[in-house]
Amino acid sequence: MFWMVKKPALLFVFLVLLDWATKALVLLLGLSYTKNYGIAFGLLQSSAFSSWIYHTVLTLVSLVYLEIRLGQKRGASYVVALFLSGAFGNLVSKLTWGYMVDFITLPGLGSFNLADVYLVAGLIGILADELRS
Repeated sequence: MFWMVKKPALLFVFLVLLDWATKALVLLLGLSYTKNYGIAFGLLQSSAFSSWIYHTVLTLVSLVYLEIRLGQKRGASYVVALFLSGAFGNLVSKLTWGYMVDFITLPGLGSFNLADVYLVAGLIGILADELRS
């Protein structure tokens, strides 16, 4: 079970708290941000229902994948914790504010937040792990 693996669980908690704190700080200080009602990187903006389904399925699939991989490779739990912290961080934002706070903007990539970075980095790690297997 994920919560029995201490270091990946600590990583997960730290990253979710860091993501939430940065978003709260952006809002508190009145810094420039974009309200993202969709999913990572502003996709699915037009359908709030699709966004909720996406976040729920993403979290559940990540948990199932983690449970399967824990029995096979310990290192996989870190990349899944990274990926899951991104999915959960954005879900927490949706539950807290009704949207995600995207405050990082890069030309050509649009606006995003730390949770989106976690998602992409975790996905790259998961794919690399799978390709090595």
